[in-house]
Amino acid sequence: MSRRRILSAIVVAATNSFHSAAFLVPHKTANFSTQLKLSSNGPFPESKMGAGHGPFPYLCVFDLDACFWDQEMYTLSKICDSSNVVKGDLIGRGEGVVGVMSGRSKISLHMGSLIALQNHYDNKFDDMKVCFASSADTPLAEKIGRSALKLLEVVPGVSVWDLVVGRDWDGEDINQIGRQPP
Repeated sequence: MSRRRILSAIVVAATNSFHSAAFLVPHKTANFSTQLKLSSNGPFPESKMGAGHGPFPYLCVFDLDACFWDQEMYTLSKICDSSNVVKGDLIGRGEGVVGVMSGRSKISLHMGSLIALQNHYDNKFDDMKVCFASSADTPLAEKIGRSALKLLEVVPGVSVWDLVVGRDWDGEDINQIGRQPP
């Protein structure tokens, strides 16, 4: 007998708190390990079908600006690069990139977003995939958003981009960031 699955995409607004992403935290039956387990998937843990207690959606879509992270890209002026990263604690998973600078403004993930992505990294949502949507209204805002995703880390050494685009979509950028087609 197959498990019932939610067949719709959902939008996660992790606005300033853990609570809005809490529904993406697996139930008590899941093992909340904070250990990095290397596998044949490179830096990603082996998939454990049914590791979480679902049903979970097939697709989780995060809105970026002032939801997934704490800034609005249209207000920023500089594309992020590796010379302007802020290192810090990734919620007990080690030290990694917790912020990136765009000029004098720091872009950081909201706590709920980071927790949800760490659980996704640990394969606690069965075979759910993640992607991003943003209505960034200028080409510069799009570039700033994409550059931040490529630098901010979920666990040490694994960026948000590596996890979502690299693992979930086999390197294909399917994200709708900005008002141009992906």
